[in-house]
Amino acid sequence: MNNLQSITLDHITFFPPVVQRQAEQLLLKMNASVEAAIWHEVSLGYATIHVPEIIYNERLPQKYIEMCGHIEKQQYYCLFSRHFQWKVRIDALRQLQKMDALYDWTIPFLMLGTADYSMEVQQLSRQLLSTFDAREIERISYHNVSFLHAIKTLAMQKPY
Repeated sequence: MNNLQSITLDHITFFPPVVQRQAEQLLLKMNASVEAAIWHEVSLGYATIHVPEIIYNERLPQKYIEMCGHIEKQQYYCLFSRHFQWKVRIDALRQLQKMDALYDWTIPFLMLGTADYSMEVQQLSRQLLSTFDAREIERISYHNVSFLHAIKTLAMQKPY
């Protein structure tokens, strides 16, 4: 599903309901809605989330990120792995690499990163995906043929 508007958690869920409270806390810290023009609806099998293709939000100061719990940090870095500035995307992916364990809802964000125009973002996304059991990726892929098609289309486009 694609949409052209600024979106908030009132209309869109970026993360599954089991971590919705942390997502709401994160957005309060960000003091903003997630600014995205296009997002993709992705079924995890047990929940549907919306993965922004690109976001335009300002990053949080480091002191606020340090106050976040593990889940909030993972949510933050997933969102910012889709930031319009490639250096921010790379930093977010490197922060995800430092985490002990990633939840399955990070997979769609990483899958989208494999179609990035930055080779470093592609490489980091693939490295992170390789830490998951292949069956998890296959399960999400199976339920999201249109999302896979969107990734393939993005991968064939040239950067601006």
